[in-house]
Amino acid sequence: MRANRMLKIDLAWAQMQGTRESQQDTVAVLTWPNGFRLLLLADGMGGQAGGEIASKLIVEEFKQSFINNSTAPNMRERLLDALEAANLALYQYISEQPHMQGMGTTLVAVVYDGDSIQWLSVGDSPMWLIRHDCVKRINENHSMAAKLAEQVAAGQLSAEDAAISPDRSQLLEAVLGEDITIFDAPESPAPLQQGDWVIIASDGVETCSEQQLLSLSKHSDAAEDSTDTFVSKVLDSIEQAGKLSQDNASIIALRVTGPVEQSSGDTSGINKVVTARSR
Repeated sequence: MRANRMLKIDLAWAQMQGTRESQQDTVAVLTWPNGFRLLLLADGMGGQAGGEIASKLIVEEFKQSFINNSTAPNMRERLLDALEAANLALYQYISEQPHMQGMGTTLVAVVYDGDSIQWLSVGDSPMWLIRHDCVKRINENHSMAAKLAEQVAAGQLSAEDAAISPDRSQLLEAVLGEDITIFDAPESPAPLQQGDWVIIASDGVETCSEQQLLSLSKHSDAAEDSTDTFVSKVLDSIEQAGKLSQDNASIIALRVTGPVEQSSGDTSGINKVVTARSR
C-alpha cells in the first residue's frame, strides 16, 4: 500500500479495584505492526463472578472476531460483526450456565487507524475528547443519567432532582447475550489533531470530574511519558477522593503528539498486546 500521513501517539492504560471485592473491568490494547490499534474496555455486571466473567468473555471474543474478520466491507461493519460474535458467545455461555442469567457488560471498542478514530459502544462507559482546552464526551450514554439530563435541559426536571434520582444509574442497554437495540457506531471515522487526548473509561473514573480530567491532561502534556503520567494522576486523584463505595476504575488514554511519515503495512496480524498496569 502507498505511504500515508500518520500521527504519532502516546498511549497508556491502568486499572484500580476501588472498594469492590474484585476487578470486574477488562481492558485490552492491541497494536498492529503499522501502528493500527484496537482499544477495548468492558465494565462487567451481574454479581462479583458474573461481571468478571462477562467482561473477560466479551473482550476476548470481540478481539478474536475483529482480528479474523479483515475482509469486512468497512470498519463500522467490522466492529458490529465483532459485537455480534461476542454477544452470541455470551448467550451460549449463559445457556450452558443458566444460574449466570443477568450477567453482562458495557463495552467500548475504538479503532485508531493512524490519523482518526472510529468506535462502537454499548452502555454507559464514557469516552472523552480533549481538544483546545475543552473536554467533551463523544460517545452516547445509554443510561437513565442521559435521559434525566435531557429532561433537565428541557425544563421538565430540576438539576437537583436529577442528581439524586434513584434511576440515575439504570442502564438502558448493555451486552447481555440478548438482542442489542441501542448502540453508538458512527458511520465515519473522526479525524484527530496534534495535541488531542482520547480517554476511554469505566464509570468508576467519573469520580474525577471532566474539569479534573482536563486539568490533569494539561499538567501531563510536558511529561516525557505523558499518558503514563496522566493515568497515574487520574487513579491517584480517585484514591485521594476516598469514596466509600468506589467502583472499579479503568482508563485508557491516547494522546496525539505529532505527525510522522511511515508506510501503512499489513493490518492482518497482531504485533503485540500491551499489558496492564494495575493497582
